[in-house]
Amino acid sequence: MGLVVSFMVTALYWVAHMRIMKYTSTINNKVLWYNILLLFFIVLLPFSTAFYVKGFNFNGPFAFYCFNLSAIGFFNYLLNVYITKKEKGLTGITPILGKYFKIRALNAFIIWALAGFLTFYLPYMARFLFILLFVFEILLKKYFKKQLKKEAAIE
Repeated sequence: MGLVVSFMVTALYWVAHMRIMKYTSTINNKVLWYNILLLFFIVLLPFSTAFYVKGFNFNGPFAFYCFNLSAIGFFNYLLNVYITKKEKGLTGITPILGKYFKIRALNAFIIWALAGFLTFYLPYMARFLFILLFVFEILLKKYFKKQLKKEAAIE
């Protein structure tokens, strides 16, 4: 089960990574290093998932898993911020689309970091906090879909 969870999370980040990278006109050292750091924490994911699964009833392994996921979210966020700023007006990434990518990445970072910290104070609540990822994603998608339609109507 841990392998499936790890694979699905990795797949979701891969899709998000491909989504932002298609707007990159050139690769420089900053993009490379954000990618390398993102990849490091993604490679660590099977280990943190297995650690969490084996120590399911303990707070430490779950916190480690959460902080691993928050690190992935953090470097994904940095990559999105940098590419959005660097490619402004060059590759078709609009301000609203860039904002959507950044907020989605920030959402994952905040929720997993919060779950990691809460695990030591409210462990049962922390383990279900990930549900907010889906709630916020639905709300964000709905909001930004309207914004993108407005932006398209203006152009």
